[in-house]
Amino acid sequence: MRLAGQFISKRKKLWKENLSKAHKKTENYAPEPPSSTLQIEGRRIVELKLLGEGLWCSVCQIYLLINNTVKESIRGLASVLLVRCHQCGKLKEVPTSKISNETYYDVNCKMALGTYTSGDESVFTATMSMNYYFFLKKVLVLQVP
Repeated sequence: MRLAGQFISKRKKLWKENLSKAHKKTENYAPEPPSSTLQIEGRRIVELKLLGEGLWCSVCQIYLLINNTVKESIRGLASVLLVRCHQCGKLKEVPTSKISNETYYDVNCKMALGTYTSGDESVFTATMSMNYYFFLKKVLVLQVP
């Protein structure tokens, strides 16, 4: 077989044709935006200062984009967002509420305390888990003079 006036094997000719096809494909390649981002919809109760401090990549020293959220874990009224850095690709967990006692989110405790002190325990038990109920019982007992 001949290619460009030279004798070559069929195997080498096929290899060169495949190589030229591959180069043509990469020239026309335009990467698509990642489809792995999560569409966040609805309303959230958010502590803005905490969210602003959390949306910071410690590796690249740049701000993270909330549009790059990969996963959201909803925990009562609080959420934990898993955000990917658009520069280095590192994942970071960003909470939307402070955590007290290393267990309970402040927004959930405040909501539980508000519903409990309103006197309507049916609303309280319908909206909160028993963990918050026992937690508040302990807190209220400690604060009574």
